[in-house]
Amino acid sequence: TAVARRGRGMTSTSAVGGPQPTAAREGRQKQRYAESGARLVAGCIPVRFADGDPSNLEVLLVSSRGKATDGSLKANDGKGLCFPKGGWESDECVQAAAVRETVEEAGVRGRLVQPMLGAFPFTSCKPSAPHTRNQGRCVAHMFLLRVEEELSEWPEGRERRRRWLPLLHAAHSCRYDWMVDALTELDRDLPAWVARLQGKAPCCAAATPAPMSSDLSSIEHVSFGRHLVSASDSPSEITPA
Repeated sequence: TAVARRGRGMTSTSAVGGPQPTAAREGRQKQRYAESGARLVAGCIPVRFADGDPSNLEVLLVSSRGKATDGSLKANDGKGLCFPKGGWESDECVQAAAVRETVEEAGVRGRLVQPMLGAFPFTSCKPSAPHTRNQGRCVAHMFLLRVEEELSEWPEGRERRRRWLPLLHAAHSCRYDWMVDALTELDRDLPAWVARLQGKAPCCAAATPAPMSSDLSSIEHVSFGRHLVSASDSPSEITPA
């Protein structure tokens, strides 16, 4: 177990290395935006091999947050499950933002797999979204994270629940279409991603652009056994700020 000096919002020990966070970042003063005005988001799809079997990949999803009658935040399983993700800020690289958001929301850490799985556009469904500077438009930069540590306490641990699911079940449980798109992209080249997760393939290999659609409601997803097929594959380009 590594030992680190205490800092603001941190505890002193970690099984993987580095201090454990006890508080999540708040505010959007450092939020990055694309040239198009879309809010830039980063996150991870945490994965593991169930029983150490590379043919049995499981995905970790977290519950959405809701408000209790007293106004405090609580886990809201009824809204569906999500990937841990959040705002990419100006004082961090996209990889650091993805890892930070994952430990804040899901309380897991491990090895970030390169290259990035893809960048997926979506529109926020928050009631305030239409009144924001980006009108709710976002682009999520998603990585795979092979989980090596599950924290018993983490910044949003009282507000979210974690759930491990097989890949296909995870796709059916995702709250948003763009998250299904991300799992579809993973499944499309699953053997190569499994090799990267095992360290048997170069982690710096060039990534195949992820499919993106400006109209996510038009995407149809059909399941064939454990594989997912997307009926729409319309690439677009997003330029980070």
